[in-house]
Amino acid sequence: ERHLMAALSVGYLEVSEPPRTCAFDNCQLPRFVDPRTGIEHAYCGRTHAEAALAASGAQLAAPHGVCHTCALPGCGRPVCFDASTGRVHDFCGQTHALQAMRRGLHPTSNRGRR
Repeated sequence: ERHLMAALSVGYLEVSEPPRTCAFDNCQLPRFVDPRTGIEHAYCGRTHAEAALAASGAQLAAPHGVCHTCALPGCGRPVCFDASTGRVHDFCGQTHALQAMRRGLHPTSNRGRR
């Protein structure tokens, strides 16, 4: 039996094994797979990654540009990361976020301006 692991912009990546589960204790959710890069992370999401690292006394690193790059086609810069909230944005900055929304490449934000 074949399982679909990650939706990529070019289609679906098929693998012969079921998705591996989150490395967080007692979590049976599938590991997060970045849909743009296909990179599989150890946890189902940032919440479990942060909790596991906090339990070990470490902190989650800011996005590093390998799997967290700007979603605007043609831009390879690291995404904006707000360390105070832990929020990882989809773009390197507001200019690229607005360009993507104007081009219809990204839905408009459901958050108010801060």
